[in-house]
Amino acid sequence: MTEQRHEAPEQVDVHSLWATEARDFTPWLAENLGVLNDLLGLKLCLLKREAAVGPFVVDLAVIADGVGPAVIENQLTESDHTHLGQLLTYAGGFRAKVAIWIAPSFRTEHLNAVDWINAHSDGEPAVYALRVKVLRDQGELRPEFTVLAGPDGVADGEIEPGEWAMNRLELGFHQDLIDRCVTAPVHPNASHLLYFETAAKDPGIGYNVRLWRSDQTSVHLWIGSSDREFNLAIFQSLRRDQAAINAEVGYELSWEENPPGGTSCAIRSYADVPPIDSPEDIDDLRRGMVDRFLALREALDKRLPAAIAATGGV
Repeated sequence: MTEQRHEAPEQVDVHSLWATEARDFTPWLAENLGVLNDLLGLKLCLLKREAAVGPFVVDLAVIADGVGPAVIENQLTESDHTHLGQLLTYAGGFRAKVAIWIAPSFRTEHLNAVDWINAHSDGEPAVYALRVKVLRDQGELRPEFTVLAGPDGVADGEIEPGEWAMNRLELGFHQDLIDRCVTAPVHPNASHLLYFETAAKDPGIGYNVRLWRSDQTSVHLWIGSSDREFNLAIFQSLRRDQAAINAEVGYELSWEENPPGGTSCAIRSYADVPPIDSPEDIDDLRRGMVDRFLALREALDKRLPAAIAATGGV
């Protein structure tokens, strides 16, 4: 009998499962609150979708059984100030005991803000930041949620290796990463992200190398000028060569086209942070990030100038 081999789940763009936030993701959450209940140890019951808070509208107003009112604010893009402000506005309007923020990725500054709120609020509201990923597993798409920040003791244990790396070794980690990448980054910043320019020297396009505060690394090309059509044209030009690019870098890439209302596109490589118990483990993590970055840059740099020129952008 031939033994069946099962491939490991592959992370894909969240828009593969939910095309839009309002019409797809929010209704799905409303019907699947049990997923959050299992994750957070709560019993959330839907009160109303798109409930009014004065002139504003919260994605989901819910009741946490035995706790009190709760609000859920979700998005399908990286965390931003707008959604953080909305979450706090809605929580205040509903006098919420629990406030839940869901996004596919979080900036470290926003996770720090959630931690700060929880540290100074005496437990009311309890604010959670949940990362949502979409995985293709045996041909099926399924979501996966992880607690990145929340009241003391609730964040998933899996994020500690990433936190340990960032808090204890972040300066040495990044300096050695910079040295190994040869080309100095345009700017390292407080969100633990290194930004390298491309061969095309376009200020709106660059490579990002990032060690998240949680349990994941990301190496990607960010196409983020203020011109949405310009970004999309470059992205689509590169995507037409997707098979060859994937073959050259040696791994599958996540091709993330700008969502409705958004402007930027990205071509990403994600990797989980393994258990970290020693400086040698950190070095292995760094080496993997460098290898992925250099492979991605080699494959895309030779294609970018032509992709940009075809738009009339240079």
